[in-house]
Formats: sequence, structure tokens, C-alpha cells
Amino acid sequence: MLPGRETDTIRVLHVDDEPDFVDMVATFLRREDGRLTVETATSADDALDRLADGAFDCVISDHDMPGRDGIDFLETIREERPDLPFVLYTGKGSEEVASKAISAGVTEYLQKESGTAQYAVLANRITNAVEQYRSKRAVEESQKRLSLFVEQSPFAVVEWDENFEFASVNDKAEDVLGYSEAELVGESWEIIVPESDRDAVGEVVSELLAAGGGYHSINENVRADGERITCEWHNRVVTDEDGETVAIFSQFQDITDRKQREERLSTVARRFEAILENPLTLIGLLRPDGTVLDANRTSLDLIDASADEVTGKKFWNTPWWTRSETGQEQLREWIDRAADGEHVRFEAKHPVSDGETATIDGLIHPVRDDEGAVTELVAIGRNITEHKDRERALQRERDRLDEFASIVSHDLRSPLTVARGRTTLLAETLEDADVGGGGVDEYIDSILHALDRMENIIEDSLTLAKQGQPVSEPEPIALADAARDSWDSVETADATLAVAVGDDAILADPSRLRSVFENLFRNSVEHGSTGNRPEADDSVEHGCDESAGLTITVGRVDPFHTSTRAPTDSEGFYVEDDGTGVPAGARENVFDAGHTSSDDGTGFGLAIVEGIAEAHGWDVRLSEGADGGARFTFTGVEFLE
Repeated sequence: MLPGRETDTIRVLHVDDEPDFVDMVATFLRREDGRLTVETATSADDALDRLADGAFDCVISDHDMPGRDGIDFLETIREERPDLPFVLYTGKGSEEVASKAISAGVTEYLQKESGTAQYAVLANRITNAVEQYRSKRAVEESQKRLSLFVEQSPFAVVEWDENFEFASVNDKAEDVLGYSEAELVGESWEIIVPESDRDAVGEVVSELLAAGGGYHSINENVRADGERITCEWHNRVVTDEDGETVAIFSQFQDITDRKQREERLSTVARRFEAILENPLTLIGLLRPDGTVLDANRTSLDLIDASADEVTGKKFWNTPWWTRSETGQEQLREWIDRAADGEHVRFEAKHPVSDGETATIDGLIHPVRDDEGAVTELVAIGRNITEHKDRERALQRERDRLDEFASIVSHDLRSPLTVARGRTTLLAETLEDADVGGGGVDEYIDSILHALDRMENIIEDSLTLAKQGQPVSEPEPIALADAARDSWDSVETADATLAVAVGDDAILADPSRLRSVFENLFRNSVEHGSTGNRPEADDSVEHGCDESAGLTITVGRVDPFHTSTRAPTDSEGFYVEDDGTGVPAGARENVFDAGHTSSDDGTGFGLAIVEGIAEAHGWDVRLSEGADGGARFTFTGVEFLE
């Protein structure tokens, strides 16, 4: 006899119209298996009432009973409880009864015999039937719970068959993949995987089936509409005690947005790291109270310190900042302003590792959380010490240039004025004394001409020195008006001006733009004869003085229709004549100060033009014009729409 365990108790209802017999059977069954608890009924109707009131695991019934027989009793039970174990235990068995019982859904069929051995068989039949019944119910309950889990899961779920074809999907899977369950069932996993990923996913499937366990993967999938999405998969092979595959499930979710966010964050992180490690930028992270949280390598190298030496300290107490009380108060004020949400720009002297100071151009920038509260401060700076040194050196050069200009203007002009006056008096004295001839008049004229030339050189030198200084406050100027006004200020002989710029206006210094036009017009008129073009070895500034028939054109450069005469990729304007032009081999030095082919020229005109262009941030170049003359093209010019 098997010992009974309360958790394994099997409740049996034995139905027979002989009370003594059912009591005896109950006694023997309890002896055979302690788990069996037997209750009795003497009729089918009585048994049905007992079944309605209590839960039984198995029914044993005689066949030949008054009123309702065993087959009718079985059929009635099957209407309500189709799976309840039912043993037909009868003394009048026949093939006909057995056939009817099987058709009605009997679990076991057993004939009554003499002797007690039959009760061991009956007990065994009962326990086997109940265990199978309970196992089936457990599987059904498990499947029901699994079905509820699948259907109610916030994740998409797929059940696969042994060939890894779709067996079922839940509603969430339909939403993610864009297919209905009917469209997927029987299809291979390949229907939702792009061809580019099939080899990798195929390896996952093979490893999953071989290992018989779980597997995690992230891969691209293709929706029904062709859209590519990224999904995270958790796969599981369910096996029985013998290792046989019972089911294959996959739980997955669309993580496309998450992957895109991760990629954006990764990109931002890489960019931030690149900015943080910029060798030209000083970066520090502070709390709103000024405590140093972190600093980049460039900042630490500036003071020859490690991160541990500065983190956790107030910014004004680190080696970066001056120890003077005034300087520290100033920094605390800047940090307080930044903590209040202000972007604070500053320039200050910082101590450096060699005992010197560095000039830092900086900004303290507040960092806010989603609610707008300032949580951190970012201090960004550039070491502009060298820039400041260059500025000071440049200022010294400008001061010396101004001093030179003053000397040229005053100290040289005064003697020239005296020389011119004395020469004029000498000429008048000789004329009064009637002393002439012998070339005296020619000598006097030559001296006066030389003095005029010296005066022109002084004037052009001063202009060149001043025009090269950067233009700080350009003004809107109409190109056409500037060109025409400049033309009226130059002796143009028989030359003609053609203006082809319409109402175009640019930003420039008015007086210096006028100087550009005047010098270029003068250069063309004095050197741009339409006569025979000189050979390559002739003068640089077009060798003939005649200007008859010369046309000078001012036009706008179109960056979308460049010319081989003056290639450019930005807007600008040009001044072009149809004279003899400048040979290609002689164009390189035309902008050099003092370079001239004329006995009367100073050689500063084109140098002044180049200096004014550079002061505006323009480029100027010389090329051959459309009709063979000289073309000066200015690019980088800012036009006003």
C-alpha cells in the first residue's frame, strides 16, 4: 500500500445499488492506496447530486442499476464534465456494453471478479486515470496562463514551430510588424528580416535550436509596408524532461527610437569629447556655487596640475585664478551672475605654471535642467596671450607708421616747399637779370619737375600707409555712383566710362573705394592705349600714353558664371579696359610698391589699390580683359540686397 499524502488525496465517488459492496470496495481501495478517499452512492441520481455539491477526481459506477444505468449516468456526466475520469466497474459485462461505454467516453472499463486481487487493479486504474487527468488539466491551465500572458503582454510575442515558421503572434506583434496573424502563420522568419541581416539572424536561429535555451539579439526587421525598424529580441526554446522541444517563443519590442536616441547621444558625446579635448580651448565644469567638478586637459596643462588638485575646490581658490582680493571678488561676482542664468563674458589675467600670466578670453555659461533651474556652470576660455601680444606689436607698428607719416608730412614737405620757393625765386632773378639761354631755363624746369615728382611720391606714400589699415565701419555705397564720381575727379582725356552694375550697392569705406577707382582709372588712361600691344618684354603698365578710343568698364562679378580671365567663387566687381593689356609674364609684380614703367609715375597707385582691398577683406587680381586689355577683379565683396 502506498502511504497517503494530503496534497495527493484522490476523491472517488463509487456508485452501486448494493450498499455492502460499495463499502467493502471502499475499504480495499483505501488499503491499496492511502491517497484514495472513497465516498459512496447507491443510485445514479444520488451520485449526480453528490457531484453537484462536491469536487471528485474520479467516478466508479456499476452498469446495471435501477432507474438510470451506468451508460446513461456516464453520458449525463459527460455533458458537464467531459474529461472527468470515469471507471465502469460492472459484474455483467459484454462487448455491447463495452462498446457503448467507449462511445460515451468511458475512461476505464473493468469487470467485477471474485477474490481481492481485483481491487489492486481497480486502485491502479483509478490513480493512473486521475494522474493523467490532473496532468492534462495542469497543461491546460499552463497553456491558458501562457495564452493570457501572451495576449496581455506589453511586448510583442511570437510562437514558432519546429521549422522556425510563425505559429502564432499576439496583437502587439501585429502592431509592430504591420502584418496580421493570418498573414504570418506558416511563413518563415525571413519574411521580417532584410536580406542584409539574414546571415546573422540565421546564425542566431541555428544557435537557438542547438542550445535549446534562450538567446538575446538586436537586429533590423522589415514591416509589411517596407519600413525598416530595429527590434530587440529575447528568444526561448522550451523543452521537456527528455530535452525534446515543446515550444519556441520570442518576445520582442521596437527600439528604433531608442537606438536613434542612443546614436544621437553617442554622436553628441563624441563631439563633446572632441570639444573637451580641444588643445586650444580651456573648459571647466562648476557647480553654481563655484566648486570645480571637472576640467579638460588643456586647462590642467595651463597650470601644470592634475584633476585631483583642483576638483572640489572653489574656482577662485585654484591655481587658475589670481590671489588678489579684488580679482577673487570679481570672479565670485561673475559666477553668481551665471548661477542666476546670465551668460557672463570676461577677459582676465591668469597665473600659469612658469610664474607668468596668461590673458584669457572667457565665458561662463549656465546649464539648466528640464525645469529651467541652473544645475551647473561651464567655464570656457581661450588663451589669447599671443593674440594680445600681436595686437600690441601691431599697435606699436601703427604708432611708428603714424610717426613716420608725420615726419614725411612735416619734416620732408617743409624743405621741399623751401626748395620750390627758392627755385622759383632763382628763375625770376635770372629772368630779371636777363640771364638765360645756354639751357638755364631747361635746368630750372627739370628741377621743378623733380620737386613735383618728390611731392607726388610723398603724397602716395602717405596714402599707402593710411589706406592699408583695416576698415572698421563700412558704409552702404552704390557702385555706379562711386565709379562716376571718381571718374569726374580724374583727367580722362578721350577715354569713355561704361558702368554695368545697375543699382548694386556694397559695404565699403567711401573715400577708400573712391581712391580705388581713381587709381585704376588713372592707370588705364595713362597706360592703356588702344594702339599696338607691347611685347612681353615691354613695360608692365601698358606702354603707350595715348587714350584715344579707350573704354573702361565697371561691372559686377557673377560667381556662377566665372571666366578664365578672372576665376572666382564669390561675389565682387571688376574694372576693365580694352587697351593693350599686361603680358602674363609681367603681371606678378604690378602691385609692388614703387613698381612703374613711367618716368613720371611713382609706382604706388596699384599698391594703394591692393592695400585698400586687403583693408576691406577683399582679394584683387589682374588678368586679361575680354578685349585684350587689363582686368582688375575684386572678390569677397559684401553686396546689399
